[in-house]
Amino acid sequence: MVLSGVYGKGVAVHRFAKTLNHVAIMSFSKGGQTMRKGFLVFAVAALFCATVAASAWGMQPFNTPADYLEATGQEVFPTNEAPVLAGMVATGELPPLAERLPLEPVVVEPWEEIGVYGGTLTTAASGPTWGGGDDWQVRAQFMFALMPDMTTVVPNIAKGWEWSDDLTSLTIYLREGMRWSDGHPFTTDDVMFWYEDIMWNEDLTPSHPTPLSPGGEFVVVEAQDPYTFTMEFAVPYPPIINLLAVGQYEPYAPKHYLQQFHVNYNDEVDELAAASGYETWYELFSFHNSWNFGQQQQDADRPCLYAWKMDRVDSAGNKYFSRNPYYWKIDTAGNQLPYMDNQIRTVVESVEVFGLQAMSGELTAAGQFLSLSDFPIYKEGEERGGYRVMLWDGSYGSNVRFKFNYTHQDPVMREIFNDLRFRQAMSLAIDRDEINETYFFGLATPRQATATPETRFYEDWMGEYYAEYDPDRANALLDEMGLEWQGSHRIMPDGRPLAVAIGIVPGELREEVSTLVKDFWEDVGMLVDLRTVDMTLHSQRRLANEVDVHPWDQSNASEFGMYTDTGRMSPAGPDSPVGGWIEWRNSGGVSGEEPTPEALNAFELLDAWQRTLPGSEAYMDFGREFLTLSVQNLWHIGTVGMSPQPVIIRSDVGNAPHDGIWGWEYRRFLPFGGDQWFYRP
Repeated sequence: MVLSGVYGKGVAVHRFAKTLNHVAIMSFSKGGQTMRKGFLVFAVAALFCATVAASAWGMQPFNTPADYLEATGQEVFPTNEAPVLAGMVATGELPPLAERLPLEPVVVEPWEEIGVYGGTLTTAASGPTWGGGDDWQVRAQFMFALMPDMTTVVPNIAKGWEWSDDLTSLTIYLREGMRWSDGHPFTTDDVMFWYEDIMWNEDLTPSHPTPLSPGGEFVVVEAQDPYTFTMEFAVPYPPIINLLAVGQYEPYAPKHYLQQFHVNYNDEVDELAAASGYETWYELFSFHNSWNFGQQQQDADRPCLYAWKMDRVDSAGNKYFSRNPYYWKIDTAGNQLPYMDNQIRTVVESVEVFGLQAMSGELTAAGQFLSLSDFPIYKEGEERGGYRVMLWDGSYGSNVRFKFNYTHQDPVMREIFNDLRFRQAMSLAIDRDEINETYFFGLATPRQATATPETRFYEDWMGEYYAEYDPDRANALLDEMGLEWQGSHRIMPDGRPLAVAIGIVPGELREEVSTLVKDFWEDVGMLVDLRTVDMTLHSQRRLANEVDVHPWDQSNASEFGMYTDTGRMSPAGPDSPVGGWIEWRNSGGVSGEEPTPEALNAFELLDAWQRTLPGSEAYMDFGREFLTLSVQNLWHIGTVGMSPQPVIIRSDVGNAPHDGIWGWEYRRFLPFGGDQWFYRP
């Protein structure tokens, strides 16, 4: 039994149509706005026409050459490789191409045309260790792959998968003959090393991740043979397919390389750790095992299965990659992918520099740190910079949303935050139209923090719930709570000012929106202290339950994203300040703080929802009930959502996307096949 393609299609076209309608209304009703805004309106309308015309493009992967033959009547064999690799074969540094590929490589039909070899794909990030940036999204490959329709999941590293009838046992089939980037065979030995020696080692994994422990029991992984393994769950768990498609977990690690740093395989590992400057063996191991999704790879010798392998890191944190000679995909002409020889991930000092590099043509592709407010500038520089700028559909339920700490260490503040009337008041106090006009050119949707409208159990009232601007009603609710005015602000029951601190990472949209929200909240009597903080410090304080309010984006708001990472809309998720509830949930109630009855009900609904077959009656019922509960309790307070996202790609890049959906749940550039991008001569 195979599950794939279970979510609705046509999302991008639907949302762009809605944007065009919005643009048309703006064009006729807001003629008095600035020329800059008028330019944006015109550009968006023009871009919409281009994206709809280009919406027919799409990568077509074939799982094996036999599948390609069956679909097209044509045979394909691996016959060609990059000149640099051909030269290495000629000198004996590499085995021939046929010996480097699996018996059944993936066959990729390029989006536009067969590419040419050569060139360097350049991306940038905001720091040497922080995970921001677009680099790994254009080169990473995971067990399964999400297609550009943001709907269909297909085999990738794995040749295929099969579910048991009760959806508790997943069998995954690997590709025979696949190799790591250093040429060593990739087999279930690498899966079991990850499972037994990393996930079951308390030093490396003090607690098992909740997403791999549905029903409160950690997944059981067993190897059936060198190319087949099973994942057994305590309860039905279809979302694991999505998790493995977007790299939430990579259930394998290069045993042949990492075992030298592991206590189970090296009796002298403590001495090795000390000689390398580490206090413990597991710190040494973690350094060598870090990979790009969560930790940012530092060891250039760690083998990978990606399109490009890491070669070195310089003193500034810039990273240099070269093509993986054992990469396991070919195009329909028999050329081994990727087309580009190298990739460079540079470190930029600020998001402003990131935008300037994109506009100067220094970056092959850029998206994460580009701002909608700068779109007119990007558009004006297209011809000069040799790039094209696009507006991709944003998938955020709320571009910036605010979440109070419901397990606050201060009992008075905790009682206030847990009073639904308080959250209702704070939501009503926000002028979402002003936020939309000030920072989004009116192109976002003022709404509550909830699912996007294409989600099948979304209802219109959810986006509108307590999302109107009504400061009089907000004041009445705060009065009803007994939060009396004292001069220009309100006081709490113990006489202290009603005041919160909001930590802001500089240079991001959250900073700008939070500045307006501060004014709105102070208008109804709550003092707000905006504090500029380092991302690492802010994360540490949040995990330590030392945050009053946490501003973040409401990502994973599509049906795909919600099903993959339900915590984003839960009372306590991975980006939440509610440390006590998270600890309680992750520990199965052993430690932490038991949630309120409403929050507990939401967690139970989430668990039930993820155990059901997508699209089934139970799936729809549980999803609708959870989403209703989430909205009515306002655990997240939204501002505006679904705004377009600027994306810049150099004009001379072939097979690169012309439109798309920009969202973290899809890993942004990941579904768009960076391994088939090439520079046109």
